[in-house]
Parts: sequence; C-alpha cells; structure tokens
Amino acid sequence: MENRHFQGIQEGEKILAEVYPHPFPIVMRILIYLVLVIFFVGILVSVGSQFPQTKSALTFLSLILSVLALIFLSWDLYAKLSGTKTFITDRRIIRFEMLSPVYTAKRALFWSETLKAKGYSTNLIYRLSGIGSMTIESQAAEAESITVDNIAYYEDLANYIDKIVYHAKNDPAGLTAIRPFSFKPAVKRS
Repeated sequence: MENRHFQGIQEGEKILAEVYPHPFPIVMRILIYLVLVIFFVGILVSVGSQFPQTKSALTFLSLILSVLALIFLSWDLYAKLSGTKTFITDRRIIRFEMLSPVYTAKRALFWSETLKAKGYSTNLIYRLSGIGSMTIESQAAEAESITVDNIAYYEDLANYIDKIVYHAKNDPAGLTAIRPFSFKPAVKRS
C-alpha cells in the first residue's frame, strides 16, 4: 500500500483509500445506448421500406452508422469512467475526473477545509445494488465541495471521511492511527 502514488502526491502523504467508479453504471448506460441504437435502426428501416429502390442502401447505412455510434459512445463512456478516480489521504481528498477522453480535471480538498461528508443513493436500482454517491462539503462554499458518484460502500466511506475530519480538527495525532479503508462488507473488515 505504501508504494501507491498519484500525480501531485506530497512527500510523506499516506494514501488511505483509492475510490473508483463501480462498473454497473457503465454496463447500464451501454445497454441504454444499445436500446437507442436498435430503436434508431428500426425507424430507419421502416422509413426505408416506404422507398423500395433505396431500402437496402438505407438499411445498410443505418446499421453502419448505428454500430459506429454505439462503439464511439461506449468508448467515450468507458474512457471517462475508467480514468476517473479519487484518492483519500491522511491530508486531503483529491479527485481526478475525466471530462473527455483527453482532458482530466483535478480537485482537491484538505481536511482542515472540510465540513462533513454524506453518502446517498441516487435511485432505487443503485440503492439495491449498493451503489451511491458521496459529497464532501467544504467550509468555504458549496461550489468547492467534491462529489464522488457511482461508488460502492458510499455510506461507509462517508463515515470514514467524517472520522478523518474529526481527527484532523480535534486530534491530529490520531490521524496516524487511522488504517486504510477496506472495500469489504462491514462484517469482513478487521
């Protein structure tokens, strides 16, 4: 665990957790894209059937364009979500978020500037799957808050961050005793 690092890590900074998006939202969005592509192909084929002389050309063109669109949208989604990661350290939380396949935004919030963390699920399907979001609120302004979406153990992570914030503000020596977060069910953590 000590050999992990990220761009901009400070000397002596200890990584307590690496948080990555859960793959379930990627799969769900790709399935939605697939349904939309099938719907699009169905519309173009039905329009093409009204014009018998161009039916086969229009069907072929719609299939090619739909497959290309599905590949591009899936690649773009995968690139954005696989390049997005959050690091929780003993000094701060830092989030790298892929906004496009070529641009990554970086946000950091030090524990001394943090008010609290809260975990919540955005919908029933995610709640049943154990996937949710976590917001780490800044003391300064709501615009400075960091939101981490589509993560597992979101409520446990929010409680873990509250523990870190408490120690950072009230017992800085206690930060050294905090163990790295374990991405396992609560009963299996030791």
